[in-house]
Amino acid sequence: MSDSLPWFKFVADSWIAGDIQAHDMQTQGIFINICARVWKNGGPIEYNIDRLARLIRVDNDVLKAAIDDLIADDLLVLANDVLLASKFVLLQLEQRNELSTRRAEAGRKGGQAKQLNRRSKCLANTKQTPSILEVEYRTKNKSKDPPVPPAAKTTNKITIPDQLNTPEFNQAWEDWGNHRKEIKKTLTPSTTTRQLNKLLKMGAGKAIAALNNSIEKGYTAIVEPYEANGSGKPCKNAHHEIEPDAAAKWTEHLNA
Repeated sequence: MSDSLPWFKFVADSWIAGDIQAHDMQTQGIFINICARVWKNGGPIEYNIDRLARLIRVDNDVLKAAIDDLIADDLLVLANDVLLASKFVLLQLEQRNELSTRRAEAGRKGGQAKQLNRRSKCLANTKQTPSILEVEYRTKNKSKDPPVPPAAKTTNKITIPDQLNTPEFNQAWEDWGNHRKEIKKTLTPSTTTRQLNKLLKMGAGKAIAALNNSIEKGYTAIVEPYEANGSGKPCKNAHHEIEPDAAAKWTEHLNA
């Protein structure tokens, strides 16, 4: 991670009550060591057992068995057998990036307000009508009308539940199906039914947010954004998978 924030959040209650407690102290030590390395790297690290064993100072077979157990319990994630990361550290990195984006957007809007103020003062000094440039500025920055979503419909020969059958959800569901096709993981009828049941339990609003979040992050599973459940973390059993494009990016970064 950057020098501006050399630490990540560690909640004692979550650690004591979490799934990590099912593992022995050696595995817990390996887990927190990997978390620290992922945070310092700003993302996934190279999955190289020989190198990690030397750095952590543990036997190769012991390290491999511990990592396999942590992956099986959904505490670590492995992408394409080359990149290793901690889910809760990746979540914090996402939160940091989103906060940075919001701050940049706020700064941009503040700059636009100052620019408009300077234009108004210039107009006053030259005795022009202020509304001329203000109208021009507002016209250039006026947002376009939002696209009209398609009508409710049946997708993949599976009927959308009535509670979800809205134009907004149907569009998000269609985008999700296209996303799965693009990453060559087309939805099967049984998977479609299970995912619709999962989305039905969320409710239409959270379901749409979860679909859009999963498409944006390139996930193969449906994952709610961290704000959605009010706990600061994704729902239990959510799978933060690192997709091939992300894996290629981090591989290039590691080899630089």
